[in-house]
Amino acid sequence: MKPIGQMTQLELAAFVQEHLRQRGIDSVLTGGAAVILYSRNRYVSRDIDLITLAVVRRQVCVR
Repeated sequence: MKPIGQMTQLELAAFVQEHLRQRGIDSVLTGGAAVILYSRNRYVSRDIDLITLAVVRRQVCVR
C-alpha cells in the first residue's frame, strides 16, 4: 500500500471508505470526487465527500 501522502484523491477516498466499512459504517462517494471518477479526470475537485448509507436509508424511509 502507498503512503497516504502519495495516494491519488480517489485512492485516498477508497482507503477511508474501506476503514469506515471495517468499522461497520457503509459510505458512498459523492460530490466532486465522484465526478472525477465518472468523467475520467476531466473535472477537478480538491475534496472528498462521503455520505453514510444510514443517512440515505433514513431519507428513503421518511418519504
